[in-house]
Amino acid sequence: MNVSREDVLAWLERERVCEWAVDWFRRSGLSFEDAWTAREMSGWLLLVASRAGVPGSVLRLCACDIAESVLHYVPEGEERPRRAIEVARRYAAGEATVAELDNAIDDARYATMSAASMQATHAGAPRSAAWSATRAAWKAAAMDDPWEAVLAAARDATRDAARLKAWKAAGDDAWTIAGDYAAHDAMVDAENTWCRLIRTRIPADVVLGLLAEKLREETHDA
Repeated sequence: MNVSREDVLAWLERERVCEWAVDWFRRSGLSFEDAWTAREMSGWLLLVASRAGVPGSVLRLCACDIAESVLHYVPEGEERPRRAIEVARRYAAGEATVAELDNAIDDARYATMSAASMQATHAGAPRSAAWSATRAAWKAAAMDDPWEAVLAAARDATRDAARLKAWKAAGDDAWTIAGDYAAHDAMVDAENTWCRLIRTRIPADVVLGLLAEKLREETHDA
């Protein structure tokens, strides 16, 4: 079954896959393949992929990629988040047991608790970024459908780290404005990275193939 742009648009509207993104797709006139690479919207890409039926193992791998991209905010010597991501990847590939994943989840959870304690004791953006980055790794391993929680934590880590860097450079007088601008620029760069990682694992033709199968089943059932 060939899937037309109109088929995709009708499906997106039925599924209510982020109304403003669907409106953008409607007005853009782009094919689905071109739309998949035209805007840096990591959440939309993963939501569409999830609704289209991309396997949970692939979505977990995407979540691991995103969590790994913010591991540089985790303090040096704290290896539990990285190990959790590695085990989660092996689990998604069928190469790690449930027991191994559970152990990795526990380790990452304790690392998150440690980071939270550090954040409470030493207030400030670097501690907050470390906590968010550690939480991203924990969620990537711990959740059955982790991508939303991982994206949220990765965004928090990116914003907090960028704001701190800008505040230090700007001084007291302009710290709020400088931090907001820096966070915006950092988020743009991060979205570019995350979307590239997602598209590498989930090309547009894969989504279209799954969507064609879904629409064929709906037509058959009707």
